[in-house]
Amino acid sequence: MGAVAMDENFLLDGRFAINLKPKPIYAVSVTHSAVVYRAIVVPSSSSRSSTSGLAVGDDASHPSAGQSTPSPSPTTSSWSSSPPLGSSISISDTVGCDCMRGKKESDSVAAYFVIYSYTRSKKSTKSCRKRETLTLRFDNCSTYDENQEEAQRWKAVITSLIYRRQMPLAAEYAGHAREMVRDMKVDDWHGIVIVSGDGLIFEVVNGLMERCDWAKVIKMPLGTIPGGSGNALACAVCHHSGESYLKKHVLHSAFIVAKGEVIPMDLVAIDTCTGKRLYSFLSIGWGMMADVDIESEKYRHMGNARFAVMAVIKLASMKKYRGRLSYLPCEGERCRGSSLPRYTKKEREVGDQPGVEKTPENNFACHLVSDAIGAAGDDVGVPTPLLVPLSEPVPSSWVTVEDDFIMVGAVYQSHLAKDNMMAPNATLNDGIIHLVVARGTITRMQLAHIFATLEHGFQTSDENMEIIRVQAFRLEPLTPKGLMTVDGEVVDYGPIQAQVLPSMARVITLHAADCPETTQL
Repeated sequence: MGAVAMDENFLLDGRFAINLKPKPIYAVSVTHSAVVYRAIVVPSSSSRSSTSGLAVGDDASHPSAGQSTPSPSPTTSSWSSSPPLGSSISISDTVGCDCMRGKKESDSVAAYFVIYSYTRSKKSTKSCRKRETLTLRFDNCSTYDENQEEAQRWKAVITSLIYRRQMPLAAEYAGHAREMVRDMKVDDWHGIVIVSGDGLIFEVVNGLMERCDWAKVIKMPLGTIPGGSGNALACAVCHHSGESYLKKHVLHSAFIVAKGEVIPMDLVAIDTCTGKRLYSFLSIGWGMMADVDIESEKYRHMGNARFAVMAVIKLASMKKYRGRLSYLPCEGERCRGSSLPRYTKKEREVGDQPGVEKTPENNFACHLVSDAIGAAGDDVGVPTPLLVPLSEPVPSSWVTVEDDFIMVGAVYQSHLAKDNMMAPNATLNDGIIHLVVARGTITRMQLAHIFATLEHGFQTSDENMEIIRVQAFRLEPLTPKGLMTVDGEVVDYGPIQAQVLPSMARVITLHAADCPETTQL
């Protein structure tokens, strides 16, 4: 049975043995970071222990959740593999625990405590996780209530180390999620877990930002488990967390949500041609990027493959779009994680016009956003000090390029799909919009090669397609007809502008120790 350890490094400590066959007695200890079990004595066949039992393995036999009897009981010494003489289960790999009771007459006084974890092979940190359990049998006391009390004490300690429970959000029809989060009572929720594609996340974000208390509720942690065809944010979160998204994506995303580590995430404020304000967490697309996204809807039954199929179709036509692109580039040390963007000769000529004084305020103004947001009241819209009305010219400190484009995309997550790492250097809160620009002079072969290698990250040295890191931008289509998307959703076609809102929202992820603003649910 368990007992409080004298060693201050142990939160709980106990000895457990298999009581039907001679097996080692295990010392099981709970620390702040792991549950450790090690063999300390091998009893002879004539001195079997009748205390507590332990079972461990890939999925060792234990009472399943909702059941009251183990099948088989751990006292039968049933192992899925031989137990190691010494091992541990990391708290960081553990997702839950539970207490159960056996129905067999021989188990009438025994209480069971099961720890559930998803571990990786020690040979590879990128391997898929595999379910493991550790089952402890408490029967040292003469009554079930006493044994159950001891098991519950172990559960309380380990649960407090693992996670705090979150409430998931369920939507029944298009627009329902937006309505629910707009009207919900915030104090009833610890966080929102979205099991869907990126479209539902877009609804949730904008529903929160439509509230009068947006400044408070947008800090509610968002978790995502893939259930759509693109699942870009779920891929980006797994990528940031060091979890696999190419295999068992749902499992690894659920594991991340269960752990409940929370860090800030950038949003982007968008002004559309109709005067509507939107808030985006993923991307803005125009040209081929929007065409592939929207026109592939007819192939939705193909899942993520629909994007590749439509990309091949669009490569055959290579439609060009005339437009004017203006942007405020990231320069200066305040733009975390960025490097200076590459400019073509034409861009340098436009950006270095005589009479334009390049001050630190002109080169970098992201700090103005945070200051303005902090000064705004709950009943005031989100301030965007870098943007002027769409009817006015952009500031003289911005770079402006008018050209033929194949596509222009504004991306602020590393992934747009499982096999599309469009902005490999993007992080969840770098305060940067990554403008992906494909000029009209790029060839089919060049673009096809780039698309074919996107699974491993956007890589090119061709000046006809590049990534420019900016804080704000404006896109004015000059081609009269086309598609424009925000987070994969169609918006009104016409001039559009956007500004990054650094660390506006919060997202559930893993391995956030390097982020000073990490919290726990």
